[in-house]
Amino acid sequence: MNKKLAMEELTWEKSRKHVMAVNPKLAKLIDKLNPDNSYTLFLAKYPYGSQILVDGRMHFPANDGSLIALDNPDIGSDIQNKLGYVMGTNPMTLVLNNTVELFITLENRIVPYRLLSQGDLFGTWGFLEYVKNDGPFFFFTPIPLWDMTAGARSIFLLPKISEVTAFNKIQKKFDIKRDVPKQLSDHWHVFKDIANNSNFTQPWSVELLYFSRKWVEKMNDPAWQEFKSYVYDLAWRGSEFWRSQFCWELTFSRIQAQRNIKPCPYVADIASHLLATSVGAVSALQPLLDDNCAPIENLRNIFEQEYGINYAPLIIGPANFTIFESNQRPVYYSFHYPTAVKMSPKSSSRSSLINDMYQIRSLLNKYIEDIKNSNLKIAGTALYEMAKVAKFTFCHYLSDNNTKMVSSNEIITQDPSFNLALNKCNIQELPKNAPFLNGCVQIAKKDGDK
Repeated sequence: MNKKLAMEELTWEKSRKHVMAVNPKLAKLIDKLNPDNSYTLFLAKYPYGSQILVDGRMHFPANDGSLIALDNPDIGSDIQNKLGYVMGTNPMTLVLNNTVELFITLENRIVPYRLLSQGDLFGTWGFLEYVKNDGPFFFFTPIPLWDMTAGARSIFLLPKISEVTAFNKIQKKFDIKRDVPKQLSDHWHVFKDIANNSNFTQPWSVELLYFSRKWVEKMNDPAWQEFKSYVYDLAWRGSEFWRSQFCWELTFSRIQAQRNIKPCPYVADIASHLLATSVGAVSALQPLLDDNCAPIENLRNIFEQEYGINYAPLIIGPANFTIFESNQRPVYYSFHYPTAVKMSPKSSSRSSLINDMYQIRSLLNKYIEDIKNSNLKIAGTALYEMAKVAKFTFCHYLSDNNTKMVSSNEIITQDPSFNLALNKCNIQELPKNAPFLNGCVQIAKKDGDK
């Protein structure tokens, strides 16, 4: 094993306990295969905020605390061969604890794709592309688009932390590299520096288990059919929305044609994204209640005790949500933290936020009405079933009879998540005027459809 890398190369016998603890079904399938010691797996541990994927390039933890890219000569050809079988990006991987977030970094925003939690197996698409490879090996999705962090990247405090004197206190103590955050997406950089400083007392890391090349090369063996089917099933279910996107977009186009409407592209993009979020195609945002996404308990304490924040330091982060599961907490899309996959430029720079929200809500209501009631031949689809039970609530501080928006005070008091998060704080004053809330959409199930 390369001496510079802080990873262990394990046999199945030594890996089994890790897999059984988080994914018993997968462990039992591998037990049936009884793989010999040449079928190795690599155990890696990353501190919070580690950039596991950067521009699609895989990085591994080093003994000095840094990260080393897979294509770095210091890695060594043996490990590069064993783990670089998917064009240098991530091999098939099992999450052993906490979470990682997969996202795309654009010029001016972060586009979250998926939060991967304990027991999740990811990298199956690339794994199976390698298995079936019998000629030129191309992806439809460009690998350099993708980034991944240990813990959440789409994370921020609900109240502002832009008071210079207060920020300077924690900046010095925790050696924060960035200046006062100017936007919500900057909060992650602050959290990362704090969590990795020696003055931070809450240990947090994510452990990943990487499958080596030998596992791929055996996949077409008839004796491995059950294991292969399991991986195929995960990949198939994970691609369901994207395989259906053609009909999804066609349905919206038909509604526009039938109603003779031509919404501006920006409005149509956000309406489509809200519907995609409701069926679980992409992750959303909600108050965090535990430490799975980040060491939030100590982060809250630091902003209460060291920064001296005036409002409850509620932390918002990514969440996987689908309207079809019971007991799902509401999730949010905020116009102050835009996460839509497709977001066309606005047709007019003079358009106000309240006007944009009004137009998006109007188009969304038309979509839902026609999906439920018109002859679109989509009965039985996720889109059709979603329209029956989904509730989209638009929130803005200009809440009156003219705008018909809900006030942030009402949203924050009606959603139990905010009260549960508040109970974990010493400061009990809710940040009801937080930018995130003053221009957001809550996605939830209708009452009676829990």
